[in-house]
Amino acid sequence: MIQEKQPEWLVFFEQIFSKNRLSHAYLITGDKGSGKYELVMWIAQKLFCTHADFSKRPCGDCLTCRRIAANEYPDIIHIVPEGLSIKVDQVRQIKESFVRSGLESNKKVLIIEDAEKMTASAANSLLKFIEEPDTKIYIFFLTTQKGKILSTIQSRCQQINLLPLKKELIQQDLMKQHIPERTAFILSKLSESTEKAVELFEDEWFNNANESVQKWFAYIRKGDMFAFVFVQQKLVALCKEKEQQLLVLNLLLIYHEWLLKDCLETDRATINKLAGAMDEILLAQQKLSANLSFQNVSEQLSWRLLNQ
Repeated sequence: MIQEKQPEWLVFFEQIFSKNRLSHAYLITGDKGSGKYELVMWIAQKLFCTHADFSKRPCGDCLTCRRIAANEYPDIIHIVPEGLSIKVDQVRQIKESFVRSGLESNKKVLIIEDAEKMTASAANSLLKFIEEPDTKIYIFFLTTQKGKILSTIQSRCQQINLLPLKKELIQQDLMKQHIPERTAFILSKLSESTEKAVELFEDEWFNNANESVQKWFAYIRKGDMFAFVFVQQKLVALCKEKEQQLLVLNLLLIYHEWLLKDCLETDRATINKLAGAMDEILLAQQKLSANLSFQNVSEQLSWRLLNQ
């Protein structure tokens, strides 16, 4: 639901509608799953809804709103990549249809998904269309990579940068996909969207790393000195790249955070110990970022956590 994903931008557009100041072109940037498409569908329903006025949200229930939600409203046109790109011929065909009046209203909406995949000729063919817009035509460019959109397109659009999804929403979405609660919690902490979290969940290296950190964490929690040896035997060979090394430390931090979440009603000493451990992990991440050896940093971290 867009009300949960991007409530701030929903309020923003409600104010825009109340002042009758909707622009003719928007560039909406956000990660996959951040609500770009849902936001544009909400705007389209607001434009065409037969039951709403400018002080209300679209009803979502009238025939027009339901047809829009089902992608069956003829005055809303989508352009999506054909193969790896959006080609100039696709844009030309759409422009020809936009010259004609709307089939069911005096307004038209054009939605360009994955707009970063427009060829230069396709993007340039839209410039005049944007520069001399019909007052009843609204264009929405949706992208995950704004930097790949021509500057001439960017400069002619109102730019909307969607906020990352709240971690709780990502966790809930993952659990709806039957991912266990703790795993969903971990993935949500490491991802900006549900789609990226699922990609991580399906990544072989990540699953191996997660299993290894879980064992490392267990050794530390039991006060087992093998935690120190485990760094040498498993983690060093597992983490060849700096990004992987930082991720492993981040996983250890998240495991402590998970335990802390479940211990908030226990004694203060346990909470303080967990908080102190998390501080040590954050310090280790800083040392690693300063190019100290991963093995030395992790061994020292194990020693300090074992001797808390």
